[in-house]
Amino acid sequence: TLRTVSGQKTAKSHGIAISFNPNEGFPSFIFPTGGSASMFDPTFYYVFKSGNLRFEPAVGFMSINQDGDNGSSKMSIMTFGLGLLKQKSDSTGLSTYYGLRVAKTTISQEDNYDSDSDSESALSIAPVYGLEYYVNKHFSISGELQLNYFKPEEDEDGGSFTQTEIMSKLFFRFYF
Repeated sequence: TLRTVSGQKTAKSHGIAISFNPNEGFPSFIFPTGGSASMFDPTFYYVFKSGNLRFEPAVGFMSINQDGDNGSSKMSIMTFGLGLLKQKSDSTGLSTYYGLRVAKTTISQEDNYDSDSDSESALSIAPVYGLEYYVNKHFSISGELQLNYFKPEEDEDGGSFTQTEIMSKLFFRFYF
């Protein structure tokens, strides 16, 4: 399905996307310096559009290996998510959208120097607002603001915390 924006046919109904987070990109519950606690970079999406609704299942993965005097450690971050967005077209080639993104993130860490391993999971929910510019019918660039609510699973001691943050993302969408 094609629609008309500024006199030209634009975005088809299926595509793929990649997003980057200009924030630090590491979860603050692992790294006390702060940073994004939601989708980690880069995140890949499948885009399915039906009318003015868009569904975007997502997956993100990052692995960090560190060698030191006391041994080595490895951290893996896996994220699965889903976005439900509503889009409003504009005759200028720009289109605003808003919606909700939900993600589950699992962080696993292994330390070789003391044979210790740990895994934590967290759920994030984020209302979003974005602006998408259609370069042509196969490519768009978007900026998105998210109000991210993040809650890790309870730890062994029964303690937990929540984090709320405003974050931004840059999207590149390829339609086919």
